[in-house]
Amino acid sequence: MKNSKFFIIIAMLGLLSNSLSIADYTESFLRNRTPGQLRQMRAADLKRGEMDLVRKVDAYMQRREEEELKEAMERSLREEEHRQREEEELKKALEGSRREAEEQARRRQEEERRQREEKLLKEAIERSRAEEEARIGQEEARRQRKEEEFKKALEISRREAEEQARKRQEEARRRQVQILVLARRLIPTDQLGALGLCPIFPAPDFKALPLMKVIRDGRLQAQEFVPEGEVECSTKYRDRTVIQLRGVNQGTLTKEGDYCPGLSMRSALQMQKYVDTIDQQELQKLFNYEAAKKFIQDTGCPRTAEKNVLENWIRQIQGLDLERISIINDVMVFDSSRKESLLNMQLLERKDFDEAQRVMERIRHGLQQPTFVHTFIVGNLIEGNIGVERVAQHWFCFVMLKFGNTIQYVVLDTLPQYHLHPNSYQFLRIKYFIDLLERGTSGINIMPGV
Repeated sequence: MKNSKFFIIIAMLGLLSNSLSIADYTESFLRNRTPGQLRQMRAADLKRGEMDLVRKVDAYMQRREEEELKEAMERSLREEEHRQREEEELKKALEGSRREAEEQARRRQEEERRQREEKLLKEAIERSRAEEEARIGQEEARRQRKEEEFKKALEISRREAEEQARKRQEEARRRQVQILVLARRLIPTDQLGALGLCPIFPAPDFKALPLMKVIRDGRLQAQEFVPEGEVECSTKYRDRTVIQLRGVNQGTLTKEGDYCPGLSMRSALQMQKYVDTIDQQELQKLFNYEAAKKFIQDTGCPRTAEKNVLENWIRQIQGLDLERISIINDVMVFDSSRKESLLNMQLLERKDFDEAQRVMERIRHGLQQPTFVHTFIVGNLIEGNIGVERVAQHWFCFVMLKFGNTIQYVVLDTLPQYHLHPNSYQFLRIKYFIDLLERGTSGINIMPGV
C-alpha cells in the first residue's frame, strides 16, 4: 500500500513537470538542463502537442549548439595562435642559438689561427735573431737589421715611384690613343674629295637639281636653283659643322624611285658601322649603288611609308643599334612651343610629342658625355601634308657626331636636294633642328602660319 502511494506521488510530480507552461521555459531554466533532459522535454511537449514549447526548446538547443560550436572554434583558434607563437619563439631561439654558436665557433677558429700564426712568426723571428746574434754578436746584428730595413724601405719607395711613373705614362699614352681613336670618328672634312663623298651631285647620277624651296612673303615657295660649279659639301652654323655627303640617288637606283625611307636607313647603318669601326671604306659604301640594290632586295626595303611601318621594319635589320637611332615624322615634334597648334591642326598626335621628349632626354644626356652619336630618320610630314592625308612623303638621314666640344651634323639624302644653301628652306630647317636639339627652343620659324 505504501509502495503504491509512492508511485502515485511520483507520477503526479512527472505530470506536474510535464505540464509546465511556455512562460516557465526561461533562459535560466533551459540552461540548467542537460542535452538529454532537453530532448526528453521536447519529446513530451511534442507528444502533448505543445508546439510553442517544442519550438522554444528547438530554438534554444540550436542556439546552444551554435554557442558551443563558436566557443569550440574560438578555443581552437586561441590554441592555434598560442602554438604558432610558441613555434615562432622556438624558431627565434634556435636561430639565435645557432648564430651565436656559429659566431663563437668562428671567433674560436680565428683566434686559434691568429695564435698559430703569431706563434710561428715569433718562432721564426727568434730563430733568425738567435742565429744572427750568435754569428756576429748582438749589437752587430741589430745594426745590420736596421740597415737592411732602411735599404728595403728605400727600395720599396723607389719601386713604387717607378711603378707610379710607369702607370702615369701608360695612362697618358692610353688617353692619347683614345683621343686619337675617338677623334677619328668625326667625318674628315679635308678628305671628302679623296673618299668620293664630294662632290655631292656628280654626273651622270645627278643630271639636274630640283627647284630650291625658300620662304618668301611668309609662304613656302620654290625657285630655280642652278649651282655655279660644284656646291660646297660643308658649312658652318654657329660653331657647328654641317656636312652633306654624297649618297645614292633613288631615282637612278630603281625605276620606281621611291625607296627613300629604306635607303635613308641604309645610310644610318653605314654611319653606325663607320663610327664603330672607324673604317673609311664604310663611308665610301654610302654611294655604292650595287650594295644599295642588294640591301633593298635582302631586307624587303619599304617604299614611302608611315613611321610605325618603318619602326617595325628596322627591328629586322641586323647590325642596327636601335638605341642610337630615332624615326621622327617631322623636326617640329621637338618644338614644344608649337605643340598645341599642331595638335589642333591634327598634323601630329600627342604620342609623337611624348616620344620626342624621351628622345630629347637621351640627347641631353649624350651632349654631356665626351663622345656621343645619334642618327635621325627625318620625314617632312608637315611640309608635305598640310591639308592632306598624314603620310610623310620623303625621308632623309641626319646624324649627330660629338667629340669633346666639337659637334658635326651630317645630312644624307636620297634625292638631289641641296641642304646647305644659305637661303634655302632645307638649311633653315637644319638650323632650326640644331637649335631644338642643343637648346630645346629656336627663334627660327620654318613653317609660317603653324
